[in-house]
Amino acid sequence: MFSFNAQINVSHLNNIYGDDITIVKIMFESFLEDSLPIWEDIQAKLQQNNFAVVGGLAHQFKPCFSMIGFPDISPKIHEYELYAKGNPTGEELIRRYNELLPEVAKVKQIVIEDLKRMDEEGI
Repeated sequence: MFSFNAQINVSHLNNIYGDDITIVKIMFESFLEDSLPIWEDIQAKLQQNNFAVVGGLAHQFKPCFSMIGFPDISPKIHEYELYAKGNPTGEELIRRYNELLPEVAKVKQIVIEDLKRMDEEGI
């Protein structure tokens, strides 16, 4: 049995996927390839002062955390989404994004490390 990083909510993953580690691996890869570019697009839109689209992008990004074993982060992204959809000031929207940035980066690093270990173990 694969030993996930201790910060991943393994019981949550088991509730969603059972013991199918292959699906978890696919979800990890999807997080890196599909979800993270949305997060990076949010940053680009903030830099372009295109605040109107940030809420929709945050909505697309939100579910990925639950799907990879970090269900506690999804509500934070949801809160950001709701704030973004409320016609906020750009300065506050950027500040809140920057608050979330280290958490997203940490999850990214954990996923990368676990994927590497999965590959090493032939999963």
